[in-house]
Amino acid sequence: MGFDIEIEKHQRKGIGEIIVLKLKGDLKQDYLPLLDNAFQNLSEQGIGKIILDCADLNSITSSGLGLLINMTQNPNIQQGIRLICVQKKIKSLLDLLGLGNRLKIIEDKEKALASWG
Repeated sequence: MGFDIEIEKHQRKGIGEIIVLKLKGDLKQDYLPLLDNAFQNLSEQGIGKIILDCADLNSITSSGLGLLINMTQNPNIQQGIRLICVQKKIKSLLDLLGLGNRLKIIEDKEKALASWG
């Protein structure tokens, strides 16, 4: 299976723009530039509130995890990244690597959107 990203834009009064990236498929080495480019474009636009919808993310490699960590350290993404709908096997991997605390995992999109309020 390949990998794809769908982008949703949300505007919240008093909060500003929040972007939801719906990740679909298997995030392998070959597809990292696609996600990295999306992050870089958002960073260059000054968008610092990003939600990664992982409901349709089947798997992620260690390189993909590294990319997520690097993005949390990007000074232009000041508000952080939220992960939603993380499948149990991916959440277990994040916890095993000690990333569960570093990457905010929230149950659903509405709670994630409200988390900046």
